[in-house]
Amino acid sequence: TPLARKITLLRAIDPELRVIVHPFDAAFAAQAPDAFAAGLLVRDLGARVVAVGQNFRFGQGRAGTFETLRELGSAHGFDVWAEPLAGDDRGRWSSTRARADVAAGNMDDVRAVLGRPYELEGVVAHGQQRGRALGFPTANLEGVAEAIPARGVYALEVERVGAPGDDGVLLAGGVANIGLRPTVAAGFAVEAHLFDFAGDLYGARLRLTLVSRLREERANTARVLAFPGAELHEVRGGEHQLDLGLADAAREHEPALRERLEDIPMLVNVFLGTLNAHESLRLFTPEIVADMQ
Repeated sequence: TPLARKITLLRAIDPELRVIVHPFDAAFAAQAPDAFAAGLLVRDLGARVVAVGQNFRFGQGRAGTFETLRELGSAHGFDVWAEPLAGDDRGRWSSTRARADVAAGNMDDVRAVLGRPYELEGVVAHGQQRGRALGFPTANLEGVAEAIPARGVYALEVERVGAPGDDGVLLAGGVANIGLRPTVAAGFAVEAHLFDFAGDLYGARLRLTLVSRLREERANTARVLAFPGAELHEVRGGEHQLDLGLADAAREHEPALRERLEDIPMLVNVFLGTLNAHESLRLFTPEIVADMQ
């Protein structure tokens, strides 16, 4: 999580909370524990109470322990207490565990560790506009500073934000593909489609709140381009014609499809090329197609 966003989240706890960021350089890291306490805590901050985690270490070579800090507090006139470590049946919550869960795409576990859903923030840049040509424009994010989660398709909420890290205004729900876009060999991207949204977002800063990972990234075969989903969102004419009988059948079975996809709103758009329409739908919803027969 970038520093600006961390500060915003901390201030959300209490608007009067003062957040101080101190550079961590070689000189600071080389301080002995007593110099750290006398300098930063007493002289710079005027500390009266210092709260740390049970496994807190400080000073050069992590020489200072909680007991060291408590002794220094007695000498310099500040109280010290330790916050118990939090966790669950998988172990304690830590930044290391959060990063591992992000890398694996385990959004539920990330939410448990962070106490909030995982977020990505970036600026919308011009892409190749393949999605727009097929009727589902996507916002391509550049400058994402957060750790990128496992490649795949994610359900999300999208906010528009002003300055980096600021709270935003909810625009819409949607889906995002994070990865190499193997179907069109277009290279890595973080691209999101917003449901029921019409507007120019180029240059806008967006925050994607990743609700859940729907599936891994995979190439669709035979020139099919799609976001998987619970709705047959749009059937276009001409080159993108989908057999109307099949479309009606898909709409008829939409409740069952929604139930199987756990009621997460998503999007289906099918680019047919030379592929048979029935086979196109089979790629995304094979069980539903079987029910239709």
